[in-house]
Amino acid sequence: MRIVLIGALGAVGALTRFELSRAIHRRTEHGGVPTMVVNLAGAILFGGLVGVDARAPFEPDLFAALSVGFLGGFTTFSTWMVDAVFLADEGREGRRRGALNLAFTLIGGIASYTLVRTLVSP
Repeated sequence: MRIVLIGALGAVGALTRFELSRAIHRRTEHGGVPTMVVNLAGAILFGGLVGVDARAPFEPDLFAALSVGFLGGFTTFSTWMVDAVFLADEGREGRRRGALNLAFTLIGGIASYTLVRTLVSP
């Protein structure tokens, strides 16, 4: 049952990421922004999930489906790296934006996860 839940919610997470990224891309011309927003949202959601789990533990299968499945499908390390490479190929300005994207996503993701987990945890 766990495998089925992880697979199903992983598909939902991937489709959610795709649609959210498309919506953000239509509003901005800056490469990497959709992936950064999705990954920061994933960090916030994961922090909330872990915080809620600390208050009232989920069933292990549900926690796995939400974390590994949905959030694993929703966030995307590989796209984040590809965005950084594409930005670097755009010359000096692209490299600057790529470095900012990498740093902001990494630091912002850790900070977002930690803040939300702390706020939600008992």
